[in-house]
Amino acid sequence: MNPEPALLIVAPVADGFDLAHIPWSRTARERISVNNDKFSELDMLEIIVDGLPFLLSHFATEETGQIFARKNFKKPSADVRISHQSAIGVTPRDILTSGQHLPEIIHRILLLGKWIGDSLAATAVILVPSSELVSFEYFDEAVKEYFEGRPLPSSLLAAFPEA
Repeated sequence: MNPEPALLIVAPVADGFDLAHIPWSRTARERISVNNDKFSELDMLEIIVDGLPFLLSHFATEETGQIFARKNFKKPSADVRISHQSAIGVTPRDILTSGQHLPEIIHRILLLGKWIGDSLAATAVILVPSSELVSFEYFDEAVKEYFEGRPLPSSLLAAFPEA
């Protein structure tokens, strides 16, 4: 059993969306490999980013709503839209679970969130472990700044254990 996703990227994709058809950017395609066969009958996809394995999961609109209702998320700002949208979860594979606090893993999780969000016109990102819900625009800007060497905002940093 895999742990809950570190990130849920909320986007207006159909409930039957096939993860194998994410329209990855050229940059993303150059850095990932996709294992389409591992979970062929499930709404899951294993991808390898820079040699590190991650699991992508598709959560239908109803499931996304249930996750939101089940968690005690901090009150989102008015510009965060999640109703009637599904989500894509990003979970480090079992082999990476104990290293989720390492900068290399955090970097790849954030990178996947950015790539998926850009590809699917995401509206929000749910940082599941910290119960933080932010607009995709906020997430995208914070991740860009992080990749430029600035620290992550505390609201995003709290999403990663022992970071």
